[in-house]
Amino acid sequence: MEEKKLILKGNELYNSKEYEKAIEVYDSALKLDPFHELTYIKLSLCYRAQNKLSLALECVDRSLTVKPNYIIGLVEKAGILISMSMLNEANKYLDAAIKMNPNYIKAYCLKGRIMINKNNNNDALKYYDKAINLNDNYFDAHLGNGIALSNQGYYIEGMKCLDKAIQIYERNITNIANGVTINEYSKALYYKAKCLYKARMINEAGDYINRAIEIEKENMNQSNSDNEGEINESYLYGGCSTNSNKVLSIYRALKEKIDSSPIDNRLMNSSLNSSSNI
Repeated sequence: MEEKKLILKGNELYNSKEYEKAIEVYDSALKLDPFHELTYIKLSLCYRAQNKLSLALECVDRSLTVKPNYIIGLVEKAGILISMSMLNEANKYLDAAIKMNPNYIKAYCLKGRIMINKNNNNDALKYYDKAINLNDNYFDAHLGNGIALSNQGYYIEGMKCLDKAIQIYERNITNIANGVTINEYSKALYYKAKCLYKARMINEAGDYINRAIEIEKENMNQSNSDNEGEINESYLYGGCSTNSNKVLSIYRALKEKIDSSPIDNRLMNSSLNSSSNI
């Protein structure tokens, strides 16, 4: 059928980061079949990649209108609400999704993300461990575990989790369905650089932060409409897409610290906590 061909074309454009063209193709598919709930989700992912969260939320709501209690729609809506800092509201949708399917991995990862944003890293680890037990090749679970561990000062353990996330991305064990993008990959590189920096492995830290910065420079053509507000590291884990100007500011702050640090490549004990936060 023609709409299926359009959807496949839209997927190709999305994966190539040609979001405007993908939106046009998905819109064309929906004109042929306005009751295809998954197409609304894919359309939402395009808007999220451009930081157009209101439009992304509207698309998800349309998927739920077509199919009430659509579990993918519930989880994607939660992800957008997290990006909008509506954490308690997002939690309600995730709880509903988990009640429907206790093995829905992405729901546990988003629950973990909420816990990190609430600075409750211990509970975040529990959710990510649950996700990893369900699928050891799930990028966001290892990324989240790495962030939660590094937030607590366990940099060596955090690096192991981040290495796993990086390997998963680089082996292309990901797809449009779970919304993992190169932006998420750059976050893994950033946090790996942070762990290496805290462990005084300065040369290696510099390599990773430079890679992360180059990725974000390539994303500068994306929408940068949300330049207001405080810029800090918590912004990085607010959602699946972030404003490239803000991300670059955070990454460059770490790079400045790395560049100004003496190189001794002395490995810290993983149990030591650091009071210095990026």
